[in-house]
Amino acid sequence: MSTDALVKVFFELDSNEWHASHSESVWAQPINSAAPGVAEILNTPFFAMNVSYRDIVRCKISEDGGWDFSEIVSRSGHSTYRIIPSAPDNPAFLDLIEQLAQTGCTYESGKRHGRPLYAFDLPPTADVERIFRLLEVGERDGNWVFEQGHYCPPAERSAALQ
Repeated sequence: MSTDALVKVFFELDSNEWHASHSESVWAQPINSAAPGVAEILNTPFFAMNVSYRDIVRCKISEDGGWDFSEIVSRSGHSTYRIIPSAPDNPAFLDLIEQLAQTGCTYESGKRHGRPLYAFDLPPTADVERIFRLLEVGERDGNWVFEQGHYCPPAERSAALQ
């Protein structure tokens, strides 16, 4: 991804949460509109809650040019889930990645506290409820822990497809 004309949108976080981060930034594309500070999110957030890939957000632009998240303008129909596998080479986790890829899901990976962390984007076409059940089973079986960063309900997913 070329970063020309992209901005970093900053989300303030609670550092008392499991990630211990004060903030997170994601790439975004400013949208040409009459209202400055509106952008489309271009990453799957690792820690920020209630936001997903391709959501349109409004930001406060600080004096130093930073874009600080203010609110969601419109939803993209995407959902966000984070997974920390018990082991990156866990066969159940590798199978999950394959199943999610077959449904159009993508992910970004990183490390947090020395452990692998995956941020999954579920597009509007994904069967989010079925995927959630798979995640619950895998967590129950000790294959990973997961967090729902943002759940987009069926009506919003359908609207995003139109």
